[in-house]
Amino acid sequence: MFQFLLAGRKGGTADVVDGRLQVGTDQSTKYEPQSRFMVDSNGSPLMNINGAASGATEGIHDGTDSVLWTATALSGTWDFASTAQAASGTKSIDATAVSNGDQAVITRSTPLTATNYTLMTGKVYLTAYNSTKNTIDFSGRLAGVQSGISINIGDYIDPSLLNVWQSFQIPVSVFEATGAIDELLITITATGTPPASYLDEIDLREGGGIIYSTNLSLGEVFEYNRLDILMVDAYTGITTVAGATENATMTNLSYDKFLGVPQLTTGITFQRQVFGEVLTSGNVKGLGDTVLGGARIMSVASDGTNAMLHLRLEFADWVRLSEPDGDDLVAIINDDLTGLIDFKAVLVGREVKQ
Repeated sequence: MFQFLLAGRKGGTADVVDGRLQVGTDQSTKYEPQSRFMVDSNGSPLMNINGAASGATEGIHDGTDSVLWTATALSGTWDFASTAQAASGTKSIDATAVSNGDQAVITRSTPLTATNYTLMTGKVYLTAYNSTKNTIDFSGRLAGVQSGISINIGDYIDPSLLNVWQSFQIPVSVFEATGAIDELLITITATGTPPASYLDEIDLREGGGIIYSTNLSLGEVFEYNRLDILMVDAYTGITTVAGATENATMTNLSYDKFLGVPQLTTGITFQRQVFGEVLTSGNVKGLGDTVLGGARIMSVASDGTNAMLHLRLEFADWVRLSEPDGDDLVAIINDDLTGLIDFKAVLVGREVKQ
């Protein structure tokens, strides 16, 4: 979904005069029109890369199909070897009977340095989840003392997708853990009905999960009202097919693909952040997800060998990103997109000059 991109600060000023809200623009503010590519840590805007989990694996828990870390319920009802569901093997962690505040801890026999790994990966099967009232939080600990912060799995999946296994990839860096850890703590929070889920194949992975951001310079304020996405693929399937009415045609595109690239396994995660804290997030695995999130197909072109797809998401007002306020827009590539010839995302807007 993309509508989360609307979350954030907006331009202009507001004052209350005689009990009425007055909205205006600071006349001393100047703007410089700009387009801003989302880029990786090396400054590259090319998103047609392989962001799938890779490299060495440290297994944490897979429902006891393998002998990995040891899971213990600190509070609530957990089944760490449930046969009700399994992403692989025959067993998974059953967290369908938990309540608000319930916790489980998965402990390693000896500490390890979490920052030697890039991702925490796994599978989750939601049977009940309310994204505004529920969280399933992970955090690292050493001998019972938390290291870093807690991360909600709902920020890295599609929380509206129930009764199906979803893959997730969470960058280890977002946990802000320092030094060694020997425990993974799982905490349930709920207002009203608690979430119900199964967890499987929880691992640490050495590579993957390439992060793209707006890369604001020190002190910079940038406002955008449009997000454009361009994809190019060696795809010959762009033909028109007969529509429902006489002389009507429609472009031959699949809702669950990006041109010729099949539906993604983990997806592309978009997030609005403030000082690293996720305000809102969305996950897309195919063209249908982007359209449902508000994007429009602006154009499709083909020379018979390669095809180009242009998507656009427009906003009714300016969305502000302020580096001093810790704002950022982040995209995480979690799958192999090297099948695309080109893939870029650009924010169209203006730099605010004070």
